[in-house]
Amino acid sequence: PLVKCKQEEAQLWPSSVRGIASGKRSAIVFANGIAFRLKGCGNLEQGFLLEMNGDHGEFSLRGCMFGHTVQREIYMTRKVKEGLVNVGIRHIDCANVPLGLYQYDDSSCLKYDKKYKGLPRPFCGIFKTVGDRRLGDHLLSGIEQIMPLFYCNNLYTDKKWIQKTKAKLEAIRGKLWDTATLTECGMDVYDLSEIGIVETSLPSIEESLATVHVPDSYLEVWNRTYLELQDLLSQHSVKRQGCSVLLWLAKIIGEECGLVCHAMTKQELCWGTYPDATGIHCNAHVNNFVVRAKREPNESFLCPLDFDMAYEKSEFLSELVDCQHQGIFPSNFEDIITWEHKLGMRPSLAGSNFTSSGVSNTEKAVWQFKGAESEIMEDLSRIVKIAFRDTMVNNFDEVLESGLSEVSLSKYDSSLSRISDCIVRLALIATSSVVC
Repeated sequence: PLVKCKQEEAQLWPSSVRGIASGKRSAIVFANGIAFRLKGCGNLEQGFLLEMNGDHGEFSLRGCMFGHTVQREIYMTRKVKEGLVNVGIRHIDCANVPLGLYQYDDSSCLKYDKKYKGLPRPFCGIFKTVGDRRLGDHLLSGIEQIMPLFYCNNLYTDKKWIQKTKAKLEAIRGKLWDTATLTECGMDVYDLSEIGIVETSLPSIEESLATVHVPDSYLEVWNRTYLELQDLLSQHSVKRQGCSVLLWLAKIIGEECGLVCHAMTKQELCWGTYPDATGIHCNAHVNNFVVRAKREPNESFLCPLDFDMAYEKSEFLSELVDCQHQGIFPSNFEDIITWEHKLGMRPSLAGSNFTSSGVSNTEKAVWQFKGAESEIMEDLSRIVKIAFRDTMVNNFDEVLESGLSEVSLSKYDSSLSRISDCIVRLALIATSSVVC
């Protein structure tokens, strides 16, 4: 079985293959042009080690899956796929297609004192995968980093426009608290796609590189995608005045997240929310959506994954919740699902890490333009970010509640969709160095 290692160590093994680290414990390897995810193939480059992370000094074995979790991942991935099909969702698929598993027997990769006997053997899950970049720490953080590029013209740095738009927002939603704060407090958010924000033009490539840090290895792709986006935006602004591409994309992201959660609820599946010795664990967050590396027309932008802690209603044991003495945590399945959506997925979409251990939401964009006052740029940044996050979470709420009787797949092959593909590529380049 393959295990992640340092390059100099790999040179000692003729059987070694090149791969891409995926988070701490996984990797992506390629064969015949197909990407395969090895989930649980070593903690970084350290093999498998013990780490103390419980409330009472408990140890956990890191960097691997276990016999029961890898089998659960395989089973639950198929159940989620079945749930999507059952409610008529065919443009969204699970990010990982289960292929099998293997068990590590070679003790050389076990990096802990052998006095700890009786520990379970490490396992690795093998999946064909559609991508690796995550919705939260890569796509959403990347979009917020490149946002300034879309609003650098005189309209959006004009004090009168800023004051008028702030007043419009306050009339709709009250104080201009960020979306994360509203969701943490359980408050309503709003569809703000009609408040007058429109992407009309982009600055030069040189100016874009002064705003966004682009690694040298991605510079050619950035320049090519940026020029394509400039051309598509100029055509769009002539044909469809008043329609924001970014806010259209926000609606799509919210819709896709809502559809997955809706389908899992109908299938009576919990993504993985429960109390344990480390506190409250919640797998329902934005980093458990992967962005498709290659998106065909009529396909979603996002695909869900990470179901090794998921469980069905028929498996739920309320007494296991009660014995953890978590006073705020619900003890029946339906309320746990509500908790998972309202305090897990919803705040993480809004930009909060309040209840999620899987999303940092720490990447911040710098809004600076020549000749623009810092106060104006601060207000503009707040307006655009609120509009994007509010619109996304609002659409998530609506779709989660009702589902969609019919998904219009034609929108995935529209001009807005093609512009969004460019925005997605630029956002992922902007966060290409982020490891989560």
